[in-house]
Amino acid sequence: MRRCHLLPMVLSLPVIVSIAALATRGTNAASSHAVSASHSTTASDARLVRTIDAYVKPMVDRGDLSGQLLVARNGTIVLERCYGFANRELGIPVTPESRFNIASVTKPMTTVLAIKLMEQKSIGYHDSIARWIPDFPKGDSIRVEQLLRHRSGIPHELVPDTLATRPRTAAEMVEIAKHEPLDFPPGSRSSYSSGGFTVLARILEIASGMDYPSLIERAIFMPLGMTHSRSANGIELLPNRVSVYMKGSHGIDNAPYQDFSGIVGAGSVWSTARDLHRFVQAIVTGALGASARQSLVRDRVLDFNGRTSGFTAFAEWDSTTGVEVIFAGNLLTGATEAIRHGIPPRCVGTRASSCSRTAYASCCRCETACCGRTDGSSSPRRTARSFRPATTESCAACRAPTVASRGSTGPRTGRCIPRRG
Repeated sequence: MRRCHLLPMVLSLPVIVSIAALATRGTNAASSHAVSASHSTTASDARLVRTIDAYVKPMVDRGDLSGQLLVARNGTIVLERCYGFANRELGIPVTPESRFNIASVTKPMTTVLAIKLMEQKSIGYHDSIARWIPDFPKGDSIRVEQLLRHRSGIPHELVPDTLATRPRTAAEMVEIAKHEPLDFPPGSRSSYSSGGFTVLARILEIASGMDYPSLIERAIFMPLGMTHSRSANGIELLPNRVSVYMKGSHGIDNAPYQDFSGIVGAGSVWSTARDLHRFVQAIVTGALGASARQSLVRDRVLDFNGRTSGFTAFAEWDSTTGVEVIFAGNLLTGATEAIRHGIPPRCVGTRASSCSRTAYASCCRCETACCGRTDGSSSPRRTARSFRPATTESCAACRAPTVASRGSTGPRTGRCIPRRG
């Protein structure tokens, strides 16, 4: 196991209340070879490192984990691990500099950009799409606020995965969106929409006079020292870009190719766990402004997550415990959910609460989390929180193998609960 050196951290969606306040002012945000580092300055940190390593080891030994894991407490990194391969065919391992697509963790960055432009009075919270894209169908009835809150009615997917194989600009995606019928009248309900954030990205481009990659570079990446982050298409050269994989019926396969520039502003950013740590700390310390913190920290918790193709990413921070857990991965297995729900409670010296008569599993292919209870009910909050592998079952959603744990009554097969994000 090789050591990697920690770099100094540069510290320079939404609950929308703070953004609304801005609007008011304006009109009147694995493999066995693992690279590792820990910054254990206390006995407590050393125990935490041992606990996490022991928890993750079975997933690493099975080859279910590939990516970067970072754990910090009160802003200080206490553990950093790199597992698996950046490129399996060439045998290139994941390193701290490997860049992963972070999927919907891009959206909080777009939210920060929108807040910054609102603070500059370049755009308004209640602006209609028509102000910026006059020929957008029903643009007079769709507001910036609705794009941020997933209430615009613009479809989540503007281009099917099978056609998302070439670079596209925000302007191109808006032209596609113009020909897609709305899923519902704007403002009438909420439905998760990457398409809405892509339209928002185009509005930010028009308002700022810069394309989205340049805007996010200048407004977020450069000021925060996020030197390994970029909004990039699949054609341009991106050093240390990782390949992406999925578990199939005969082992690990290449994931179907996608160019993520078609979800610009929603899932187009490539980054590292270290850079995401910089972003999280800039939010929670107020370095990105009070409005960004108030909008992105909900109930004293920051919780970003996303998945696209075989990429998964999440960033979580709890103000009560000061614990921050970040993961970026390129192999679609249930291990991601196991880390996400299993590590935070271990960071505060507890095991995740769970029903003693529940068996837990996580699908190796579709990454649904399965929970079988004796009363036939299921709970997504209980699913992968106590991931202790013991037996192999099959996923009720895609029939792929799952790795399950034994509850007090032995293994059970439960319903699959789709992973959110």
